Amino acid sequence: MDCQPRQAVQLPSGLAALPQLLQTWQDGLLMLLDYDGTLTPIVERPELAVLAPETRAILCDLVSVMPVAIVSGREVHVLRELVDVPGLVYVGNHGFEMENLAGEIHSLEDVQAYLPALDAVEQRLREGLAGIAGAFLERKRASLAVHFRLVAEVDISQVQTRVQEVLSEHPQLKVTLGKKVVEIQPGLDWDKGKAVEWLLPQLDASGRRHPIYIGDDRTDENAFRIVCRRGTGILVREDDHPTTAHYALEDPGEVRLFLQQLIRSLKGA
Repeated sequence: MDCQPRQAVQLPSGLAALPQLLQTWQDGLLMLLDYDGTLTPIVERPELAVLAPETRAILCDLVSVMPVAIVSGREVHVLRELVDVPGLVYVGNHGFEMENLAGEIHSLEDVQAYLPALDAVEQRLREGLAGIAGAFLERKRASLAVHFRLVAEVDISQVQTRVQEVLSEHPQLKVTLGKKVVEIQPGLDWDKGKAVEWLLPQLDASGRRHPIYIGDDRTDENAFRIVCRRGTGILVREDDHPTTAHYALEDPGEVRLFLQQLIRSLKGA
């Protein structure tokens, strides 16, 4: 497949292209899905992103016809509780937690060395952001998310400034920008793309299946760059930006419809 970047607004519809794509997907498929903004709408707080029963039923059908993995910034144990579909494989913490088919979780050993710095940043930011209405932290073992979706537009620069000030004291950490969230992570050469590269042979030992990755965030671009070499990337499009995805869906509702049509076609219904 083509790995050349293009603007998100230029991507053709994945729904419209599905009949044609099915003719080229002859050796089996495997599905990789983001959670927030892909399977559920983007909401004000992470705990409000609850999977709809209809979507859970679709995932149950999907896992009966192909290997399926959820690739998310959330922790694996949180994803298991939210999704609650037997047979899925989970990649959490933007790739810092990876699960194999036996359900064993692999965490990067090097992460341990970064935990004291993450602890220190968390403490400083809890103090530094306390006076900014709407700003809140989400601590995960291997990362720290600074959410500012609920922050007034005039105060967002304060959040960004305080994050930069604190991080300047901890150059061993890195920042990944998401949708109204700053992800603070160990400064390792690791991301969703590297995790997907590790995961693909776990899900498809023969290397014959065609991987499909569906995601909505800038953090998914690393995964698109890996999948585009042999598979199909589908962006859940909210705004315009350069992407190596091949097709677009407009929202989680279209993702459900795409998966439903895909399942029906594979089952010959």
